[in-house]
Amino acid sequence: MDEKRKSLSIKKIILFLIGAVSCSNILSAFVIGSTPIMLANVLAIPLLIICVYQHKWRLVNIVHCLTKDLIYLGVFIFLSIIQVLLFNPGNIYQWGVGVISFLLQFFLIMSIIESKEVINALYWGVFIGIIANFLISLYAMILYNNGVIFDLAKYFHNDIRIGSMYLSNAYRVRGFFGEQGHLMRFLAIMAIPIAQFLEKKRKTLYIFYIAAIAFMMAFTGSSSVVIFMLGFIVYIIIINGKNATKLILLMVGGTFLVIVLLYLGRNISFISKLLTAFNFGFSSIFDTTGINSGRVQGMRYALEIIKDYPVTGCGWNNLTKVFMKYGFYGVNNVMGSYSAALSLIAELGLASLFYFYFMIDKGIRLIKNRLNKTYVGYGISLFIYFVLFCLTDYTIDAGSAMFIAIILLKYTEWKDAIVEKSEIN
Repeated sequence: MDEKRKSLSIKKIILFLIGAVSCSNILSAFVIGSTPIMLANVLAIPLLIICVYQHKWRLVNIVHCLTKDLIYLGVFIFLSIIQVLLFNPGNIYQWGVGVISFLLQFFLIMSIIESKEVINALYWGVFIGIIANFLISLYAMILYNNGVIFDLAKYFHNDIRIGSMYLSNAYRVRGFFGEQGHLMRFLAIMAIPIAQFLEKKRKTLYIFYIAAIAFMMAFTGSSSVVIFMLGFIVYIIIINGKNATKLILLMVGGTFLVIVLLYLGRNISFISKLLTAFNFGFSSIFDTTGINSGRVQGMRYALEIIKDYPVTGCGWNNLTKVFMKYGFYGVNNVMGSYSAALSLIAELGLASLFYFYFMIDKGIRLIKNRLNKTYVGYGISLFIYFVLFCLTDYTIDAGSAMFIAIILLKYTEWKDAIVEKSEIN
């Protein structure tokens, strides 16, 4: 019994750490060549070994939780070596690096699912990680308003991409992420699940968490906040039914009141600076020039490549090399497709449909449970992820892999409940 308790304690600690460090895309354990290996992926390996050992060298939960669409996706990722050899044999190295990256994220998913009996440790870790992002963002904002730039870049390896900050620009919250948009995407998919978890555990922490999330979302200046808000409104409508209109009006009224209070205090130095920063950040969402025009051009280039590889794709992790081959890379500062969905289609062709099916099908099935707001929340979060996957370059990293793992756990929980109910009847 003591050995079992000790094993569970170790699993809780590692799972907690995985949750905390997954709230960042710059916390790497080491770098191989020019590829950073994230700390969350390294922690997943010993956790997975402990789980397998505990289950007498068997995988128990992943076999039950992993859906066929994701299995087929993985198979076709490996099989894409065929089209690489046929069309671009010089890109085998890129395919290999991509497969290793995919396996690291898959091991992370496996480690979380195999540890489902202590899954609360992961949620607590994510909560602490998000609060850490809030605190460092608040600290950086205070320094910024005093004319000092707090830059994380000097603390990390050169291969970790961290955008530069300048006093001449509006302040943007980025926390422990390379860019403000990266932070916002993570918050968009994790905000509701963690809020639901805290609401059942600690009301005070729940309120503090909501305030921290609202602060960071307001000052990322990322268009992803619009996607999240639309998803959140749909969530409110679904779980509240007839009362949804009153709640939405209350939200609108509360937002209007905050705006009025900020306007009345506009002559206060600190509030004035915050309003200026928010104004510049939010207005950039609707900017159709500069970097946004580059994103549109990158998507057009990706469509050109999809036309040439409509069925098979050009091979896993090969899009950048094909961009270079076509002379697209670097033109008008275009460095990719800026759409994870277009990249997946370009690289895997029709096989990419398995991942789209996973996101849409599981999202719909979870949302259908209108009487259970937890399932609805996860379903809405999955659709937010789907939209971000289509409109941004939100490839599968440690944070999104963790999200996929908890989606699989929640989907399996719902599916098992349906089976159990049918057996009772």
